[in-house]
This record gives sequence, structure tokens and C-alpha cells, in this order.
Amino acid sequence: MKIFLADADVRKQLLADYNLEIGAGLGDLDGKVWRIGLMGYACNKKNINKGVAVVAAMVFYGQ
Repeated sequence: MKIFLADADVRKQLLADYNLEIGAGLGDLDGKVWRIGLMGYACNKKNINKGVAVVAAMVFYGQ
């Protein structure tokens, strides 16, 4: 199953609606992948669950 999401629009919406910042792909992967950083202090179950939940909502429910 292929899913198309307008990369920049989705990332802007995630930031505006959920305060969740996701980086764009670099180089040849620009517009094809997202970079999600959960390292150090940010790497905890609460942040991981929030990230997965809001991205899933965008992909599966178009919210």
C-alpha cells in the first residue's frame, strides 16, 4: 500500500497542531523520508508514544 503525504505540509501541521517537529530527508531522500530524533532527554516512552500516535493519525485518518 502506497501512501502519499505532502511532506512539507504534513510536517508544518504536526508542528502547529501537536508541537511535534519532524525533519525532512536530506539530499536524494528529500521529500521521501522523515527524520525523527528521539535521543537523550527526549527519548522517553511519553515522547515516543506521542510521536507514533500523531504520525499514525496523519497517515491512517488524515487528521
